[in-house]
Amino acid sequence: MEFLINETVQQSKREQAYHYLKEQIICRRLLPGSVLSEKQLSAELNSSRTPIREAIQALISEGLVVSIPSKGYLVSDITYESITQLYEVREYLERFAARQAAIMIYPPQLKFMRQLCAEMAQQISAQDYHSLTCSDIVFHHTLIEASHNLILQKLYSQISGQIERITNLISVNPSNIARSHHQHETLVQALTAQDADAAEKIMQQHIAENKLVHLKSFAPNIFGITRV
Repeated sequence: MEFLINETVQQSKREQAYHYLKEQIICRRLLPGSVLSEKQLSAELNSSRTPIREAIQALISEGLVVSIPSKGYLVSDITYESITQLYEVREYLERFAARQAAIMIYPPQLKFMRQLCAEMAQQISAQDYHSLTCSDIVFHHTLIEASHNLILQKLYSQISGQIERITNLISVNPSNIARSHHQHETLVQALTAQDADAAEKIMQQHIAENKLVHLKSFAPNIFGITRV
């Protein structure tokens, strides 16, 4: 019994460290290149080093942390190439998810996505962009779940943290927000009509255009612009 209690405490500490570090990285309070010190984190989170090390290993598997010989653990860098590669994979996954969801989505999931669209419209009107970003993340995760493909869900979970971190790079642009919201609404319409071809096409366009927005924000000089 004592072993089980200790194991549960260990898992709880690991989960606490994992979620804490992931949030710090995604919200860019820990910037690319930041060193993760097991000793410092142990003191900060009142934990032994083992749960900290296990949490860091989980973040390495998600591409948010890298292990560099002689330097230790660092928050991974964001590059033009990494954004390009990430969004190439994201496009394939979400195109497939949209196609599958058009066939497999449950009515409560579809109702929830409609509600999210309505909430996002209100958030846009109120210029509540923090809440809008959160709603957008939930919208895309719901779509992935609506595919009812467990392997797809696992693959997406491995890159979702990187997607969220990159999303936090861009500045607010009303025209981009309006375009993105319109695509969300038309996707829901395609899902309602069980139109797999339309759902896949809408999602492909949505991800491709968002990829371009992120690349312009990250490296405007390449596109000959000063801001997105």
